[in-house]
Amino acid sequence: MLKVLDDNTRGQDYFVGDLHGCYEELMHTLDHLGFDPARDRLISVGDLVDRGPDSGKCLELVKAPWFHAVRGNHEQMMIDCHLDPGDAAYDYVMSGGDWFVHSAPDVQRALAELADTLPLFLQVPLGGRRIGVVHGDFLETAWITLKQLKRMAADKQQDLRQTALWGRSRISRGTAQPVKGVDLVVCGHTVVEAVCVLGNVLYIDTSACFDGSLTVLRGDQLLALYDLEKKREPRIGVYGLWC
Repeated sequence: MLKVLDDNTRGQDYFVGDLHGCYEELMHTLDHLGFDPARDRLISVGDLVDRGPDSGKCLELVKAPWFHAVRGNHEQMMIDCHLDPGDAAYDYVMSGGDWFVHSAPDVQRALAELADTLPLFLQVPLGGRRIGVVHGDFLETAWITLKQLKRMAADKQQDLRQTALWGRSRISRGTAQPVKGVDLVVCGHTVVEAVCVLGNVLYIDTSACFDGSLTVLRGDQLLALYDLEKKREPRIGVYGLWC
């Protein structure tokens, strides 16, 4: 459920918003930024698949040693569709999963198994700070630890899971209460006109697959933007509550 990364002492860490199959745009952006896969890492807020043209290619990035992602609700829908191709398949197609439903059974199985390796949470050390990454939302007062997860009751884990995949209460309500135990939490899932901050939670899904653009921020840019934005009034500007 939680994956804790070591400090990247060789290069830079970059953070990317929801990809939704926009593989070529990602590659072009990384090339423009001078991303070096031999030294640098890319941290993803999930939703690698659906709606865009290259969902399979985006999901295959999970195999790359420089790529680290949390699970988004679209990866979960893919897994559910594979396990129960009835009602789950209909819901998934309506959310952009037709490319998966029309794939061969062995391809579906391989993709679902790959998606199932993704954690719900990442913890990333960055410039002496601790960064949490989750796809949808995090409503606990303090960031979770591996020790807490081991002791957590099953129903509590399920609530945490659903919020991580599907939640958007914080941004829909404009809640600025910070999450303790980390310096910053990075989220996707809810489309915003521009990267915005609520408390110490940063939203970076700027609608790559619709009429927006793909956000990729180098770690120092992420921290600098957070330090700047937290001094201002929130500028949320939600396009729509896409799932």
